Order: sequence, then structure tokens, then C-alpha cells
Amino acid sequence: MINFLIQIIIAVFIGWSYVYLAKKFKKNKIIYFCIGFFICLIFRIGYLFFYGVITDYKVDQDLNHHKNLSIVLSIIVAYVLFRLLRSALQDNNSETPNINEIGKE
Repeated sequence: MINFLIQIIIAVFIGWSYVYLAKKFKKNKIIYFCIGFFICLIFRIGYLFFYGVITDYKVDQDLNHHKNLSIVLSIIVAYVLFRLLRSALQDNNSETPNINEIGKE
């Protein structure tokens, strides 16, 4: 139960990080929060479900190890997605000319 509470707190923090991205590029903040929050949670639940299928849902010492590992991996996946999304938004944003480029023409 403590691991899940930690995961919720981390998912909220990641969601707020995605809100920062939405503010910076003038996108919908609620959608970006949901993307960050649910990517973090869905990856963890999916990882634990996949682990359960492989081990035939045995509860042993390895389960605690994989619970902790799922938290770390969900943070890494959310961070990688954040970086990819940020670079894609920067590429889209750089296509529009700014005022200095317009004046040079």
C-alpha cells in the first residue's frame, strides 16, 4: 500500500511537470497533466501485470523487488516521453518565424 501511495505522489509530480510543458508551449494543461499522470500509473500497473503473468501470480520476495523496480521504470518512461514530447513541441514551435526573422527579410 505504501508503494502505491508513493507512486501516486510521483505520478502527480510528473503530471505537474507535463503541465509546465503545456504552459511553455501554450497547450491544454489538463490534457498534459493527464498524459503524464496516466503514463506513469499505466506503465507501473502494466509492468506488474506482465510480471504476474510470467510468474503465474506467485507472491514471494521477488514481488517486493519488482514493485520497487516498477516505480523506477515508470519514472524513467515518463521522463523519456517528456523529453520526446518537449523536443517535438520545440520543433513545431521553431517552424513559425519570430519577429526578428520577419524583419530580416
